Amino acid sequence: MASASDVSSSNYEYDFYITSCKDNTEWIETTCNYLEDNNLKGCFEERDKIGGVPKAELAQYYIKNSHKIIIGFDKPDLRENFKSLDTLEDIFGKNDTSDSYRLIPVKMHQDSLVPEIHRQSHVLEAWKENFLKQLLKSVKFKGTLGSYNSRSGSGHNSGGRRRGAVQNNGTMTEKQVGLLRKYMDNFARDLPYQKILDHMSKVFSLEDESEIKKESLTDFQKRRKLIDILLTKDTHAYDKFVNILEKISLHLAKPLKEGISSRKDITSAMKNMKLQ
Repeated sequence: MASASDVSSSNYEYDFYITSCKDNTEWIETTCNYLEDNNLKGCFEERDKIGGVPKAELAQYYIKNSHKIIIGFDKPDLRENFKSLDTLEDIFGKNDTSDSYRLIPVKMHQDSLVPEIHRQSHVLEAWKENFLKQLLKSVKFKGTLGSYNSRSGSGHNSGGRRRGAVQNNGTMTEKQVGLLRKYMDNFARDLPYQKILDHMSKVFSLEDESEIKKESLTDFQKRRKLIDILLTKDTHAYDKFVNILEKISLHLAKPLKEGISSRKDITSAMKNMKLQ
C-alpha cells in the first residue's frame, strides 16, 4: 500500500476508496495501483478486508475515512450495480449533494447507469484514453468549486441588516475546513441552524440565510447548506461558529475544539470494529 500523500487532507486515513461490482476486481486493482503509484494512499475491500468485520460496516468505515470515493458503475440494473449504494445514501443523504465533491462516479461502459443523485457531478468514463489521468486529477482535487460561485461580488446594499457587514478576510485553514467536513454528519442531524443564524448575523448575509432556509430544502439539507456556506468564510467565522456552539450545543463544539483525530485514534477505532 502506498504511503500517505501530501495531497489528501490529514483528516482522512486514505486518499481514496474504490469500489464497484463484484466482478470488477481486476479493474479496481489496476486503477488502485495506478493511483498508488502516483503517491496516493487507497483502499478497497477485497485487498484490505478485515476478518470478522461485517462487509457493510467495513465499507462504511472506508467511505467515512477516505477523502474521495470512486464508484464504478457497470450493470444497467442500479440495485445490482453497487453493493454499497445503501451505505453511501445513509452517509451522504439520498436527496442531498452538498458533500458530493467527495464522490467520483465512473461509467464502466456506455450503457452503464448512474443514480440520479450523482448525475449533477461530472461522470468519468472508464473507456476513454485519458481516464486514469482525469481520475488522478479528480482524486487530488481538494475542494468544491460550487461553494465559491457568485460569492465574490459585493452587490448593492438594499438596506438589509447584514449586507454591509459581511467581509471575508481570507479563508479558513485546511485544518478548520477538514474538521467541518469531517463532522458534517453530526451537523446535518443536530445543528440548531436558526440559532446559529441569529447569533452570526455579521457572518451570514441575508442572501446566505435565504439560501439556507429555502422552502424546498429539508431541515437535514438546511443544516448541511449552512456548513457549506460557512466553508466559504474566513477563520474568524470558524472561531465565532465554535464559540456559539459551545454555548448552545456543546456536543457539536467539542470535536471542533479538540481537533483532528490522531492516527492513534484511528487505529483504536479499527480495533473496536474488530471486537464488535
